[in-house]
Formats: sequence, structure tokens, C-alpha cells
Amino acid sequence: MDYSGHRLDQFFSQNSIAQKDIATQLDLAPQYINAICRGRKNVSKTLAMRLQEIIGVSAAWLLTGTGSMYADRQEDDGMAHDDVPEYGQPRTSLSVGRPYYNVDFALGFDIMENDQTRTPDYLIDFLPFNDCDCYCNAHGNSMYPTIAADDNWGKPSMVLSYGSHHIYFVASRGEGATLNADSHVIEWELPRDTYWKDYTVDVVSTSNGNRAVTLDRVATKLKITVNDEVPATCASISFTPSQWYYGWDYVAGTPALSRNTERVVTVPASYVGTAGQLTASIFGLSGRSEWTTDVVLSSKDADNNVIGSVTIIGAPFISNRSTEYSGNLFGSSNGIDVTLSTDWLSPVVATW
Repeated sequence: MDYSGHRLDQFFSQNSIAQKDIATQLDLAPQYINAICRGRKNVSKTLAMRLQEIIGVSAAWLLTGTGSMYADRQEDDGMAHDDVPEYGQPRTSLSVGRPYYNVDFALGFDIMENDQTRTPDYLIDFLPFNDCDCYCNAHGNSMYPTIAADDNWGKPSMVLSYGSHHIYFVASRGEGATLNADSHVIEWELPRDTYWKDYTVDVVSTSNGNRAVTLDRVATKLKITVNDEVPATCASISFTPSQWYYGWDYVAGTPALSRNTERVVTVPASYVGTAGQLTASIFGLSGRSEWTTDVVLSSKDADNNVIGSVTIIGAPFISNRSTEYSGNLFGSSNGIDVTLSTDWLSPVVATW
């Protein structure tokens, strides 16, 4: 059994750290952190490393239970070079890899066409990116106005050699991303709002060139609102779709890695006794063709026993659209109604 969540809860308690504060710093839902602390989800390797940077908890201790719980008291936590074990760490070379230029660029969605590509400082050999054009130093702000300024996605700039270059842009708030370069698929442990673009640029001169690239939303969302009163025994809401996409093929521009994994959302105690206020959402990936899936929606107590359950038949999904359902979950006569609204593109709104 994995006790990483219990160890994280122990660290929070001993150091007087509030779950909601950490959720804010990590840009995660407080319910997700709470589910980890209650042992319903495990601490991923990526999350462990982020927590080590932010609050000083040892990533090795979180994942294995060995050594000190504090990162600064570890002689060697074994995690410093374990972010990408399937590929190893990047290394410098004079003969293998892609060129690195020690040049600083202020980020903005610009294509920097520059003949400095003829004299790299050295090569970087790192398997996932050995098909890229080059490495350089970059810094900048949000992707405004392509995406709202407060989204803070970042602005890439790059140095490109002469010729035609095919670039795939992916911007996502998903948690626990894994790249499979061979299959061109990015998978998220917890999908969230995601954007993508397949873009081609031809470099024919040594001048700087600006390119305005608008990314398309490839995320879809299922949102539910519980109309009847939430009982004190309700600890969580679970979604179990018969089909749900956790990955994105950035070359084909299609969703990938469908599975029917249960997704659990913790119910805050403040919602107990309220009616029509409890909402929960899950994100997935979707293409531009509408598809349907059945979804089992359940409420559970602290011991994971089912309190109430309904099955939504044929819920429709498409990229850039939210599908929204509302209805009774705890009563004996649960029903489903479906309507339309315009949250993102034209979200589907329904009741069960």
C-alpha cells in the first residue's frame, strides 16, 4: 500500500502548513490535495519534487518513507536526477545532440531567425528533444493577448536555422504530465484546460520575424451540480466515465489513452446541509468531432461506501465545450434533464 499521502499529511501537521495554501502555490484544487492527504490518491514523483522545492519536504521520504522528512537534512535523497528516469539526464557533448547557444531572448511569440545557429557553444544530448532545432536561454511573461494575461502560460522565443520547421505547441494546466516522444503523446495524471497548435514556419533570411500563433483549446469538461441537500455522511463525489481521454497526440491532433478510471472529488464540510450549491468538474481531452460516453456518478462516505448513485447515458463531449448536468443524487427519485448553455463554446447543460 502507498502511504505517501499520509506522510504528506503528517508533514503538514507537524509544520502547521494549511492544505489550501499549498494548493494555491501549486495551482491545484484544494480538494485534490485533501484527497492525497486522506490516502485516496498517491503523491506522484513530479508532485513530490515540486513540494520539495516549495516547502522543503524530502521527495524521497514522501515517496519511500526512508530518511529524514526534511530535504535539507538528507545526505543524498536520491531524487535529484530522477525526474526522467526513462531518458536519463541531459548531457553536454561536442559530437552528439542538438546545438546550444548561450544567447538570452526576451520571450514573446516570436520566431528569432538568426545566423548565430552556425556557431553553437556546444551540443546537448537529451533523447526526448534530440529532434529539436536548438537550445537557448529564454524568459518572459504571459501569452497575452493570445490567451488571457492572467492565465500566465508563457511566451516562447526560439532561434531557427534556414529551412522549414514544423512546431507543435502544447500549453496545459494538467498535473503529472508524461511525454512519450516515440508515440508523440503527452499524458496527464490529472487533465485540465489544454491548448494545442500544429504550426509550420519557413526561415529564409537572417532577420527577426514575429509570428502570432493562436492555440486551440483541446480540452473538454464535465461539470455536475447536486440539487438536493448534501448529507453529513457525504465525503466525496466520484465520476466513472466509460470512455475518457487522458492524453493528446500532438502530431495527429487527436485525443489518446482512453480509459474508464474513477475520478474522485472531495466534498468540503462547508457544503454539508446545503442544496444546489455543490458542484464538481473533471477535464479531459477531445478532438473536434463530438463523441458520447456513459458516466456513473456516485456519492461516497468517508469509508468509501456508496450513498447515492446515478448513471448518465450518452453524455456528449467535444473540444472547447463544457457538458453540465444537475439533479438529485441523495434522494430516492433521481432523474436526468439536458439543456444547452454557452460557457466555453456551447456547453451542454443537463439535469439527471
